[in-house]
Amino acid sequence: MESIIRNVSDIESDERRMYESVLGHALQQNQRIILRVVDLGREPDDTTRTAALGQAVEIARQGRAAAAAQGVTPEEADAAVEEAIQVVRRSNH
Repeated sequence: MESIIRNVSDIESDERRMYESVLGHALQQNQRIILRVVDLGREPDDTTRTAALGQAVEIARQGRAAAAAQGVTPEEADAAVEEAIQVVRRSNH
């Protein structure tokens, strides 16, 4: 499994515009882009699963810290996540 992690603040303007075009919105200097390429139909081993869980927990921790630094309450953050889930679910139907 291949992973690419880039801090937005380190990305040159042409590459940044490409990411923004793919994502459909502007990126902020304090954000990070994480891309992962996975092989479909192949089950990850326990080591890979454990590492992925650890990364997900760390990303969640960073998200909570960033939200708190910007004055976003946990309830507001939960509501934003729920709204995003609903938007994705509606767009998949």
